[in-house]
Amino acid sequence: MTEQVLADIDEQLKIVSGRRAPFTMVPEWVTVHEELQPQAKALYGALAMHVNISRNDGKVWPTRLALSNMLGWSREQSVDPYIKQLVKAGAITVEDYRRSDGSMGKIYYVHETEPTWHTGPRTVAEFYVLHREKVKAMKAAKKATKKAESADGPSTPAPTADRRGSTPPAAKKATSSRTKKAVDPAETAPAVPDTSAAPEQEPAPAAAAPKAKATKARKEKTPEEIALDKLADEGAHRWWDVEAPKLVAEKKMTSFMGNSSSAFLAVRTLIRQALAAKPNSYAPHVIMAALIDGAQWSPHRTAFDKALRRVSGVQAATGTGRPRLYRDSQWGQDKPTAPSAVSAEPYVPPADEFAVLDDDDC
Repeated sequence: MTEQVLADIDEQLKIVSGRRAPFTMVPEWVTVHEELQPQAKALYGALAMHVNISRNDGKVWPTRLALSNMLGWSREQSVDPYIKQLVKAGAITVEDYRRSDGSMGKIYYVHETEPTWHTGPRTVAEFYVLHREKVKAMKAAKKATKKAESADGPSTPAPTADRRGSTPPAAKKATSSRTKKAVDPAETAPAVPDTSAAPEQEPAPAAAAPKAKATKARKEKTPEEIALDKLADEGAHRWWDVEAPKLVAEKKMTSFMGNSSSAFLAVRTLIRQALAAKPNSYAPHVIMAALIDGAQWSPHRTAFDKALRRVSGVQAATGTGRPRLYRDSQWGQDKPTAPSAVSAEPYVPPADEFAVLDDDDC
């Protein structure tokens, strides 16, 4: 055995001798795939963790939200580009299916063997064959670059004049040849007259260095703002993944058509603003009830504000704000005042802050 082989075996033994735990096997062709990004390889490992060996079908159906939380991504849409990479590489196959609640889901078939059209390395041995060729090509290119730089050689020193002040003919010839190569004939200027007798001129002032642009220091968020962001994100996920599909199944809303990423961010922004409203912020269950009342995937701010008014029992503003010029009693049209819709008993929120209350719980 060569020293390289012994070193590889020693390194493998060091890797194997560790603590044992439940594990998931990832095929070598996926790990050494040249077109898969590291995030896509990690996503393949997360999907392979869900495979039930007893079924022996390679079929899994985790949600995008679960996969994104497992891999440490902040949004479930972050999974989509890496799913496309795995499908293109032939590592997984995706099918749509309808859940029991009427919403659409996806089934992933995790493949262990490479597809027939795969042309890259299939094992770690094939990877090292290509790796050594690439390293050899890189060293050859670097050596050729150094050789080309050394062929140019260092700059030749300027020829010295003899006692009579004239330059030797050989030096004149070499100097003229270098000048012709370095200077473009189209850019040569006419001969400049001898100005040795002219008085010396003061050098031109150096140009001022450009001022560096001042960059604004990014303001760090307070713990309260971070908590509101997290709460708004939870509320947006509950509306988008739970409550809105229920309304679609009950025929109270239509299915969403459009850019889901921008619509999700718009809903999250509305919830964040409602949670931070001043002087009195809205409770999470009131915000969720307003979204259900509006029955829109991504409601407009005006419609959302009206839904908040209806749910929280705030009366709509009427009139111009000017004092009335007459009383109803003057015209014999005394109108009974409507009873207040606001309950006198204080509300106690449930454990899940964005939970939707039934009529019996109110």
